[in-house]
Amino acid sequence: MNLSDLNPEQKNTFLSLAHKIAIVDGKVVPDEVALINEITAVLGSDISVIAEEVYGNARTDLFGDTDSQRLVLKWLFRIAFSDVHFHIDEVSVIDALAKDLGTSDDDVARIREEARLTASG
Repeated sequence: MNLSDLNPEQKNTFLSLAHKIAIVDGKVVPDEVALINEITAVLGSDISVIAEEVYGNARTDLFGDTDSQRLVLKWLFRIAFSDVHFHIDEVSVIDALAKDLGTSDDDVARIREEARLTASG
């Protein structure tokens, strides 16, 4: 599954979560901006950020299948790792999201490691 496979509602929520991860540590670095721009290009120009989901709770119910849940977590980890420092606030947001999605700790650890390896090239 790829980001382009998400439906429009999922894309809007995912883009909102991507922005949340980028800003939660208090600084947005050029690598994060570049990755979010890449993501936005894949998602399409008709997709928008939902402020309520950036600053509040996201609609995790939109990601009801394992493939979409893993995809979202993988990309959020990639954004978190893109600035080289995996901030505690990024950890908190992703862990809370994983819990809301019902993703096991073991799966989260695997997804995190895959994303870390991808980010480090």
